[in-house]
Amino acid sequence: MAPGLIDEMKGKNAYEVQEFCIDYMRDEYEPTTEQDQSFKECAYEQGIKLKQVLDVCAIELRDKLLHLLDSKDTV
Repeated sequence: MAPGLIDEMKGKNAYEVQEFCIDYMRDEYEPTTEQDQSFKECAYEQGIKLKQVLDVCAIELRDKLLHLLDSKDTV
């Protein structure tokens, strides 16, 4: 997922990447049936809302995108 979004991140600072990732996971991301079930199971097992699971996924996506951006800058 992250490599497909890297072009949209060019020129953004770390905070802007974070906000993009949160918005993306909440509004645009369409999980597969298996992913959706896994997210719901995780939310249930942790006693949290599905939105919170997606927020964690957004931070994971942020970290991956920032790593990819950093890698491109050093090449």
